Amino acid sequence: MWDDQCSGTVARYSQGLDPQLYAPARLFIVAVLVDMRWCGFGSVRDALGLTDVELSQQLTKLHMAGYVQTQCAHGRCTEIRLTLDGCDRLVRHLEALQAVVFKVAELIAVGNEDV
Repeated sequence: MWDDQCSGTVARYSQGLDPQLYAPARLFIVAVLVDMRWCGFGSVRDALGLTDVELSQQLTKLHMAGYVQTQCAHGRCTEIRLTLDGCDRLVRHLEALQAVVFKVAELIAVGNEDV
């Protein structure tokens, strides 16, 4: 029964997930920036409880992937915002993640019926 239910499930439901957002810190960063307005580096850092180094490392990855834009002064990132593409990709990732959660719940329910 499980083999029939799970056949191809992982590949099918993994397609819409964005590996850039697998890391919880990056997912929370883009969520904080979802209104696409410029936000201060310190505000994002404080809202998420990250250190300067942790936020900088994650922002570098998000910037390289096209999720965020940054404004810097004197060699330091001062302002951050989510790009339009980043916002679209976040929405697609969340929709895919929701589909995964629903499928997992369905598999659990089917498994419990067999008990």
